[in-house]
Amino acid sequence: MPSPRSRPVDPTGRGRLRPRRRNLAAAAAARATWWFAGAAVTLLLAWWQPAALQHLDLLAYHLLQGDGAPTLPQAAAVEQVPTPLAALFTLLLVSAVALRPRKAPARLLLALALLCLPLAASSALLTQQRWLPPALPVAGLAVALGFREAARARAAQRQLQRTRAQAQAALRAIDDAVLTVDGAEHTVRFANPSAVQQAAPQVLDGRPLALAYPLEEQSHDALHAAITACVAQGVSVRVRELLQLRSAEGLRSLRATASPLRATDGVVDGAVLVFTDMTGALEAAREREHAATHDALTGLPNRVLLQEQLQLTLSRVKRQHSVAAILFVDLDRFKHINDTLGHRTGDAVLRVLAQRLQALCRNTDTVARWGGDEFVLILEDVGGPEGAALGASKIVEALSRDVALGPEFNHRLLPSSASVGVVLVPRDGMQIEDLLSKADMAMYRAKGQPKASFHIWASDINARMHDRLAREVDLRQALLHGRLRLHYQPQFAFDSGRMIGMEALMRWQQAPGRDLPPSEFIPLAEESGLIVDMGAWAVREVARQLARWQAAGLRPVPVAVNVSARQWTNGEIVQVVRLALRETAIAPALLRLEITETVAMGEGEQIIGLLQDIHALGIRMSLDDFGTGYSSLAYLKRFPLDELKIDRSFVCALPQDEQDAAIVHATVALARGLGLRVLAEGVETPAQAEFLAACGCDGAQGYLYGQPEPAEQAALRLQA
Repeated sequence: MPSPRSRPVDPTGRGRLRPRRRNLAAAAAARATWWFAGAAVTLLLAWWQPAALQHLDLLAYHLLQGDGAPTLPQAAAVEQVPTPLAALFTLLLVSAVALRPRKAPARLLLALALLCLPLAASSALLTQQRWLPPALPVAGLAVALGFREAARARAAQRQLQRTRAQAQAALRAIDDAVLTVDGAEHTVRFANPSAVQQAAPQVLDGRPLALAYPLEEQSHDALHAAITACVAQGVSVRVRELLQLRSAEGLRSLRATASPLRATDGVVDGAVLVFTDMTGALEAAREREHAATHDALTGLPNRVLLQEQLQLTLSRVKRQHSVAAILFVDLDRFKHINDTLGHRTGDAVLRVLAQRLQALCRNTDTVARWGGDEFVLILEDVGGPEGAALGASKIVEALSRDVALGPEFNHRLLPSSASVGVVLVPRDGMQIEDLLSKADMAMYRAKGQPKASFHIWASDINARMHDRLAREVDLRQALLHGRLRLHYQPQFAFDSGRMIGMEALMRWQQAPGRDLPPSEFIPLAEESGLIVDMGAWAVREVARQLARWQAAGLRPVPVAVNVSARQWTNGEIVQVVRLALRETAIAPALLRLEITETVAMGEGEQIIGLLQDIHALGIRMSLDDFGTGYSSLAYLKRFPLDELKIDRSFVCALPQDEQDAAIVHATVALARGLGLRVLAEGVETPAQAEFLAACGCDGAQGYLYGQPEPAEQAALRLQA
C-alpha cells in the first residue's frame, strides 16, 4: 500500500494524460457553447426578421451602392439571397469563431475579419445583381464572439483564483516565514502561519513590523535598511548579517531577504520579506565541527585540534620566551580491562580518567585524547623542569587512584595507574612531531619503572629507544625465521628417583653458539606483544617435539610450557592447544600448561573458564611461582589444577631459613588438602632435596638434576 504522500506508479503513462483530456473537454464544451449561442441567434433572427435588422441591411446596401441608389424594394434587378442560404452562411461564420489563435492581436484580427466578411460577401454579390443581407451574419457573429470573450474572461478569472489559492497554500505550507509590508510605514499586510508562529504567536496583519516582530534592536535596524533599499531601488536585498529573533527557547538566528512588491501599475509599493530559520543549521554545523575536532567518547580534543593547540603553544612560547611542557600519558594495563571486562567497561574507565585530567588542568592548559589509552597534555608557563615535574607528579597521583564505576557496572572498583613522558618547549625542540616522539619515548622509559611514574626526556633516551626498537625487530625476525629454540629441563620424583617430566624453556639464538636466556628478551616480548605469537609457537613446537620422540620409538614424559599473561587474557590459548593436539595427535596428558599465581588470581572468573576448557581437553595444569603473589583460596579451590610449583625464592635458602621452611611446609599441606601434586623449582643442593622430600614434596627440578638442554640431548634421557 503506497504511503499517503506517494502516488502509485502508472506503468502505462495514462495518468499523465488525464489533466490534458479534461482541458480538451472543457475547451470543446466552451466552443460548443459559442456555436450554439450564435446558431440560436441566427435562426431566431432569420425566422423573426425584426425591423431593426432590415434597417441595418438597408444601411449596408446604401453604404455599398452610394446615396443615389434605389432602395431594395425598388431595385427590381437585384435578387436577394434566400433567407435559408443567408442563415447557412451565418452558421459557417459562427463555426469559424472556434479558430482561436493564442496571441491576442491575432484573435482581434480574426474577429474583425469575420465581422467584415458579410459586408465583403454582400459587396461581391452586388456586382452580380444579388444581395446578401449582412445584418444577420454580423449579428450571429457578434453573439458568438461575445459568448467566446465572456467565457474566456470567466476562465481567466477562475485561473487567477486558482493561482492565487495555490500561492496562498504554498505560502502557508512552507517552513520559511513570509510577510508583505507596505513601503512607507512597513505595516504588515500579510503573514503566513510560520511568520505568526515566529512572532509569539500573535496577530501581525495591520501592525507595524517593528512592534509585531520580536527582533533584537540591531536586527530591526538592519531589516529596516534592507526594506528601504528594496523599495527605493526595486531590487531584492539580502540582509548580510543574521537577524536575532527573541523566542521562548531563546534567541534564534534568521536569514532575511526583501523583494519588491509591485502594484497593478508596476510601481513598487511594498516588500515581500522571507525569514529562513538558520538556528538548526548553525547548531548542526557546530556539532559537525565539534565532532571533527573532539573525541566522541571523552569529549576531549582529538589529534586534529591538538595539532592546532600545539602550533599555538609553539608560537606563544617563541613570542613570549616562556616554557611549556608536553606530557604523553599512557594508562598501565588498560588492555587487560578491555580483554577481561569488555570494551564497555573500558570506555567507562576512560571517561572517568579523562574527567580527572580535565579537573587537574588550568584553563590555559589542554587535555587531548591521542587514541586508545593514551592522552596528551599541554601545560603552559611551567617555568622549567621543576614545574613540569610537579604537574606530571600530580597527574600520576590522580591517575593512580582506583576508578569507582557507577551502578550500571555494579559499583565496581578498578585499579588504575599511568606512565607519563615529559618534554619541555623550547628546550627539547620546536617541531611538533619531534616533540611528540620524544614524549612518547620518555613515557616508555617511565613505563619501565617498577611502579607508576613519570620521566622527563633526556638525550640518552633516544639511543636506548632506538636500541630497543632494533632488538624488537630482531626478535620478530627470529620468530619468523626459526631462530628461537626450546631447551628442556628435567623434573625428578623424590620417591622413585625417576624423571617424571620436563619443562620447556625458550632460548634466542642470536648467533651460532650464542643463545640468550629468557630473562634478556621475554620482557621485551611482553611489552611489544610478540609474546602471544611466541607462546603459541612454543605450545605447538612442544607438541611437535613430543610427536617426533614418539615416532623415534622413545617414551616421552609430560612437558610443561609456560603460558604468558597476554595469552590468557586474549583467550586464544584454547584454540592454540586444540590446533597443537590436532596437528600432532599426541596424548593430551603429555602436554602440561603452567600459569603463574599472579595471572591466575588477577583474572579470576575469566581464567576459571579457560582452565576448565583446557582441562576438558585432557591437558594437565600447573600453578607456577606459588607464594610469590597473592592467592584467594576461594578461587584456588575452583581452579582445575593438577600441580603446585613452589617458587625458587623459597627454596634457595633451605633448609637454614626457618621462614622459608615454614612456607614450604604450609604449601605442601595446602596442596595435599586440595589433592594436588607439589613440585619445587630451583633445587641445587642435596640438602635442599632432602628437606623437600621430608616435607612431602613430590618432585623437583633444578641444576641438581640437570640444566636446560636442547631436544637432541634431552632425548638421551628418554632412552635411559
